Amino acid sequence: MSRATMGQGAVEAVASPAIPSANGYQVVFKQAETLLDAQSIPRQPALGLIHTFSAEGLEGPFKKPRRFSAINGDGFPFQWSVSLGRQTASLRFLTDCGVPGSRISERIKHTRARLGDVAVQLGLTDSLPHLDSALAQLLPEASALDASLMGLCLAVELDSSGGVGIKVYVNSEVGDVGERYDRFERCLDFLGRPGAVKRLRTLQMTFGGSIAPAFSALDLVPKGIGRIKLYFRPTDGNARFAALAAQAVGCDQAESQLLPLHRAFCNGEGYPAQAVDFSVEFPPEGLATGFKLDLNTGLLFGSDAEVDERVLNLLNELSFDSQPYALVREIVAGSCSNEHVRSILFVGLAVRGLERKVNVYFHPFPAH
Repeated sequence: MSRATMGQGAVEAVASPAIPSANGYQVVFKQAETLLDAQSIPRQPALGLIHTFSAEGLEGPFKKPRRFSAINGDGFPFQWSVSLGRQTASLRFLTDCGVPGSRISERIKHTRARLGDVAVQLGLTDSLPHLDSALAQLLPEASALDASLMGLCLAVELDSSGGVGIKVYVNSEVGDVGERYDRFERCLDFLGRPGAVKRLRTLQMTFGGSIAPAFSALDLVPKGIGRIKLYFRPTDGNARFAALAAQAVGCDQAESQLLPLHRAFCNGEGYPAQAVDFSVEFPPEGLATGFKLDLNTGLLFGSDAEVDERVLNLLNELSFDSQPYALVREIVAGSCSNEHVRSILFVGLAVRGLERKVNVYFHPFPAH
């Protein structure tokens, strides 16, 4: 994610709704305090951002009159994530902004307003006009969005320096496959990334209807948009299929770089297609393209305990420090269930050049 630094306590001045009494907010906020302290991450601006972006959504209801959020299958609009590599680990949260029951088009405006509330403190004021221009290319008409489960959601990355990274996720799973490609290509073209347009066209011509764009993600940086990711749902979960997709966009070493993930999580030649997403990261011109494979653990395994064992095996093979993962797991999931996958929901391995990162995603409140 892109990085900007906010002074301690800066978000506290942002006008936000009163703290709701819903258990969802209480659980997430308590976890946040414990996680931040345990990882020596300043409580501010992190707690202020959780409140600004998430307070209204965490008030619920999450399932009625329809599922509030697409982040979790039960409609709960928040996940924790830990990103692990050879460098220092970072803590992330993914959240849906907005008031339950409001239309998706209204929630998009709400999310954009919340970003405006914190932009000055984050040093991202100049990025917002670029975001608006990108969204104008990426978003379909409001009526189509209102029939879906998602418009925008936000990922926030936090580290011990007080640095903050913001990524804006955009629903691309509206319209036929050709329309989705067209919207994303217009966005890349508008942002002046001809190399990325060329790689996207190669991917589309190579795989056709075998992959479908699902959503995109935009890194906000002080002067505009940084890296852009496009996520795909494949019709084939074979490990070789993902390798061919990576090669089509110039990630020639991805097949070998993804092998540790397959050794830890694959029980055969591949996965059920519905358990796999992959994403292509299109950077500004001249930088390395990235590739990531994400696995839906609930469609692969029978318990959090089994997922946990496999995550630890993966981290061990990559020689990554497992302590940051174990800390988040203990605070968010507690003892791992031996009967269900409830808390450790997704695991991904990202490659960018010679760098690899493992991302693990947690449901903070599966018993709500």
